[in-house]
Amino acid sequence: MKYQRQHHIGSPGQRSPSPQHVHRAAFTIAETALATLIVGLLVVGSLKSLSASFQTHKFSENRVRALFLAEQLLIELSSLSWFDPNTPASAGTIGKDTGDTATVTRRDQLDDMDDFHNWSEQPKSRSGVALTGTSTMTRAVTVENISATDPTVAVAGNVNTGIRRMTVIVTENGTELARLSTLLTSSDNTLRAGVFEQPSVPNAVMP
Repeated sequence: MKYQRQHHIGSPGQRSPSPQHVHRAAFTIAETALATLIVGLLVVGSLKSLSASFQTHKFSENRVRALFLAEQLLIELSSLSWFDPNTPASAGTIGKDTGDTATVTRRDQLDDMDDFHNWSEQPKSRSGVALTGTSTMTRAVTVENISATDPTVAVAGNVNTGIRRMTVIVTENGTELARLSTLLTSSDNTLRAGVFEQPSVPNAVMP
């Protein structure tokens, strides 16, 4: 009986795995876990790199668009009258003139270039139609009278020197993407008045 019991316990179907087999199985699990971790880290790194590349491309694309938007508005302003058509005597004063519309919602409500001083808008056509793809952008304008002897110096807003500097700044969510300035004389303006040579803006509806 003793021999039979020992024979039953030690039968081939009930043999315990050898120490070498247990060690090899455990090592294989460790290898798999490590490989999975490495692959996961590589995937995360690739996704971060792809995201950074996409953001860089998007910023560059928006910067190009912003430059076009700034140039477009500068050309439009340069073609407007130097003097207010209704009150030409106030031509030396920067800003809206007596008799101008009190509440302005569209650029076509402003009839001369200095009316645009401190103007700010989401990019739109002159008649007020929003340009597609620019909902997060803002255009801001400053108009300054410039010294006749030093083009880098701005003078008082009520001193008409015959030279003005107009600056358009385009931002997106508070980040400046483009800033363009131009100096214009009253004689230049007389030649350009009423002429709109606006470049097309990428992915935008033009006026």
